[in-house]
Amino acid sequence: MGTERRLFATIGILAWLCMHATAHAQTTGLVIGPRVNPEDRSFEYRFAYDPGAERFNQRIHYQHSVSDRLRLRATAILNDSGASNEQRFRFLQLEAHHQFVKRTHGWNSAFQYQAQIPDGNDGPGSLRLAWANSFDVGKAWEFRAVGLATRAFGDNQPNGFRLETRASAARRFGRYEIGAQSFNVYGSTADFPSLSDQVHSAGPMARSRLGDSFILQLGALFGLTRGAPDANLRFLLQYQL
Repeated sequence: MGTERRLFATIGILAWLCMHATAHAQTTGLVIGPRVNPEDRSFEYRFAYDPGAERFNQRIHYQHSVSDRLRLRATAILNDSGASNEQRFRFLQLEAHHQFVKRTHGWNSAFQYQAQIPDGNDGPGSLRLAWANSFDVGKAWEFRAVGLATRAFGDNQPNGFRLETRASAARRFGRYEIGAQSFNVYGSTADFPSLSDQVHSAGPMARSRLGDSFILQLGALFGLTRGAPDANLRFLLQYQL
């Protein structure tokens, strides 16, 4: 019971900090893990809010594991970032996640292949490759490291590959996890910006299993560079079939 109280106190602090910060953008991205559960059939909803601009992103996906190494996912992305500030469907995202290293001295690794298809005039589409890794230390700690490269295509596409890294460290307390995460966008290989204009942010997260079917995760990111949003509050709810 003490662990549960500490977890939900942490969640409350995260929400308060973000709602009282000035922010300029929002992201629903996560530090993805490499593991594939062969029985995974689940829906997931994510929400990210910008309290400064009063804008938010939403996404919902369905994922289906076809084996103990391959998982497929389809995602609908909605936001109000267009010229009309109207909350509506913007992108369809298709993913294939292939785990090629399983429990090798505590190391798991996977490649994720992603295609993002815009709706009409909502910007260029993109192809992305992610390399996801996790490292178990003892029975309680998990460290994750992810590298991503994205190439845009279509009208008004930027040149080069957009490079990113993400990392997290989390400690398990039974069905709860508390940890920290970082997101780093270095920019395009065609023209790298200065360090201060890159997007680097970090912050805490909390995750809990709710009964047999639901998983809840809350997190906050705080900007470390001039190019990053000041703050970002993220909410994730997963329903497992």
